[in-house]
Amino acid sequence: MESPARLQTMLAMFIFLLLQSGREVSSITLTFLKITNGLDHYNNLTLHCLCPAKNSDTGFRSLLPGQDFSFLFQPGDDGNTVWFCNFAWPGSRHYYDVYVPTRDVDCRQCLWMVSDPGPCRFDNVTQSYTICYPWNN
Repeated sequence: MESPARLQTMLAMFIFLLLQSGREVSSITLTFLKITNGLDHYNNLTLHCLCPAKNSDTGFRSLLPGQDFSFLFQPGDDGNTVWFCNFAWPGSRHYYDVYVPTRDVDCRQCLWMVSDPGPCRFDNVTQSYTICYPWNN
């Protein structure tokens, strides 16, 4: 899990770069997205993931059970920003759209737990990963 200090540093660096580019920061809406390996801890399954978007890529990640990675992004003004991730572990390969503007309109902190049946998003009401979906493939 990312520490709050690290997230603040990442956000500060992002805002600094925006200021350097001359963009108006007050109109920027950022979304925080976190992927956690929720695969079977008993079998120690490593989750391999790659999450590209049209003009961005988070890089290839290998996560041990319980590990996570996160990133910030700015949803496009056109409402078409979609982030998908490719996931693989021994014996399985899937992909899933982890951010879709029409589905995730209420999601400024999208927290995902990846498990064998499919990904589950964190529900702020129940305080657990109960918003579950089947894999895209």
